[in-house]
Amino acid sequence: MSDCRTKPTSEECQSRYSNWRIMRCCEEGDYYFVGHDIDEQEMGVSLPISKIDAERGLGTTETGRVYELRGAPDHSPHAGYAWQCWMASEESIVAADVTEEVLSGRARTVQA
Repeated sequence: MSDCRTKPTSEECQSRYSNWRIMRCCEEGDYYFVGHDIDEQEMGVSLPISKIDAERGLGTTETGRVYELRGAPDHSPHAGYAWQCWMASEESIVAADVTEEVLSGRARTVQA
């Protein structure tokens, strides 16, 4: 994957996730990164994703925050728990793991 230290300032990573997945909140149709925030040493859920560069392992949220996705996607039980907590706080009840769809280009609502 990528190394943020070699990126131009406009693509400087602001968060690095390992054990990550891409989830879609079905009610709004927004996509989110869920994973282990390496710097904060805790599980996290991003803001809605606006674009993903799968080859470089980078993703950007609607607010412009850049995420570096370290390693391959992983089904971490901790990430699942973080996602369930986020869904409860947002009063969302329907969601789907769309990691493979997004990375393969089959999900067209996230700009790849």
